[in-house]
Amino acid sequence: MTFNESIIAFWKNYAKFDGKATRSEFWWAQLFYVIVYIGLVMATDSIFELANGLLIMFYVATILPMMSLTCRRFNDVKMPSWIPIFGLSIDNVLTLLDWNSLYMETCSSFDVITIAIGFFIFGICAMPSITNKTPKKDN
Repeated sequence: MTFNESIIAFWKNYAKFDGKATRSEFWWAQLFYVIVYIGLVMATDSIFELANGLLIMFYVATILPMMSLTCRRFNDVKMPSWIPIFGLSIDNVLTLLDWNSLYMETCSSFDVITIAIGFFIFGICAMPSITNKTPKKDN
């Protein structure tokens, strides 16, 4: 799957929690997210008020598509899809509760929990796809 196809699938399947997502679909969408997020954070330094609002709108607009994409990725590696829903829900709530600390130079306890959840989900999503190939029996 190419970068453009992944972005189209990311927005087209924004609320589709069943099915599967390949590694390429997942990681191209993650790259898109990171590029836009970093661009908005850099813009926040120069035009604070407008870019901060855009950053929050982008974050909120991508919560559901990111959760559904991660659930489809978990389905592809045969893991329960409730894990990313639960983990990302906690992560998103903690991020929104502690939004102002993103601009501070200190690390709160919310940050440690968020990082731990992120590494766990990252590890699962990095796993290869599991196919249902049945081995051939020798006669």
